Amino acid sequence: MNTTTNTKFNYEVFDRQMVTLLDMGDLFIREYKDADFQEKVYDIRSLCIKAARVCRMTDQDFAQQQEDLTYQRRVKNQLYLADLYSLTEQLAIQLKKYMLKAANDNTSTPENPLLYIEGISELMPSIGKWLGTDKKQKEAFNQMIALNAEVEGALKKSSAEKVYPHITSHEHVTDFLHFYNMLTYLIFHFQRMMEVAGEEITSEEAGRLLTNIVQQYLQTEEAYEEMRHYMAMLHYEYEDGMTASDIKAERKKLVKEVPMAMQTDFMNYADNLNDLGISIRRKSIPLTQEETDALLIAIAKYQWLSELLYQEEHPESSKASLYNKVFHTSLNGRPVDMVWLREKIGQMIGMASRKNHWFCIYSVLKYHNYIKDQTAKYFAEQMQHPDWFPQLSKELQFNGDTLTEYNGYLSVTNFTIWNQKDFDRYRTLHHKTKWSPNLWRKFQNLCYSMNEVFR
Repeated sequence: MNTTTNTKFNYEVFDRQMVTLLDMGDLFIREYKDADFQEKVYDIRSLCIKAARVCRMTDQDFAQQQEDLTYQRRVKNQLYLADLYSLTEQLAIQLKKYMLKAANDNTSTPENPLLYIEGISELMPSIGKWLGTDKKQKEAFNQMIALNAEVEGALKKSSAEKVYPHITSHEHVTDFLHFYNMLTYLIFHFQRMMEVAGEEITSEEAGRLLTNIVQQYLQTEEAYEEMRHYMAMLHYEYEDGMTASDIKAERKKLVKEVPMAMQTDFMNYADNLNDLGISIRRKSIPLTQEETDALLIAIAKYQWLSELLYQEEHPESSKASLYNKVFHTSLNGRPVDMVWLREKIGQMIGMASRKNHWFCIYSVLKYHNYIKDQTAKYFAEQMQHPDWFPQLSKELQFNGDTLTEYNGYLSVTNFTIWNQKDFDRYRTLHHKTKWSPNLWRKFQNLCYSMNEVFR
């Protein structure tokens, strides 16, 4: 997810990519001995391209499992780890054998820059620390470090030039090693995901995450149409308007739409998303996608009815509001008071001293689920609308580029979980050399300060 155009991360695509990568790797190992050298070259480079795609998707996988209660992928993560362990072990054996042949080849070449995952070698020490508790994998990791050093050393000693289009043994070993490095990175990722999946979260965080996934689900075409039909049906049935008793009666009917595994929890906690979120998180057997969709649409309907009930009991809440294009108009069954929200944002602006501090304001609003349209351009336009903050000082005037500059790790995860290890990993992998090593900490400290206005 980024702050410009969002493409929903799809686990069906991610899993297909992972399965294809593992199948290709197994086939490569099985046929390596009998394959022609040219076939080996093409195959390993295809594997590098496929592995590169999967490595790039791991940031979204990390964000998804951090931000969505319904994606409990412990079992899937374990299966991928087992397959990756097996593949890297077999790959190390083949690589070691081929090193003997490469050692006798005096012709060398610079490493191939087109297929190399930039910065992966710089990540090796941090990955090694993560894998340090796994004795079996630590041995494979140490072997990989040694192989890296051996290949790089051999390439540096050779002064021979490459004669295009011939492929040398050393270049083949380098491609081989790049693929091995990326597999080790994927092991690092899935081990990290296993740790994330086992973390306990507070009820407040569970409620925030559940609110977020309900809002995200309602932005899908299928959910939007179902909600639209449900609203139209009730307006038709109650053409003279719904009384408070009618609304409460309709809310009670919704339990029949909830998956059986969640009906008791829904009846107990429909008015308390914090506790409902915790109950989802603690389910020993995750809900299927169909069950998840049914639960989310039931929660959305319940919240819509709760908002009607609130307006029925508090008619003053339906007063005219400010121009709005990017914020949700209701949250947890209550209308969002845009005047109040503008006041809170104004307090955060008072803590900002540079235009890039708007990224912190945006991050805090996103954390609290106020942001509906995450397009950076629209957010910037609304904040400078006459109804909001048209008279910003020169130092604080910003546009969408101010937000999109920090796409990636800082935008796909919420500010409360930013940390040095993951920031360094992203910064190195994506060559964000202009980013200060302490950028995440400076932004996080400011986000925490700004977040106090909502307490």
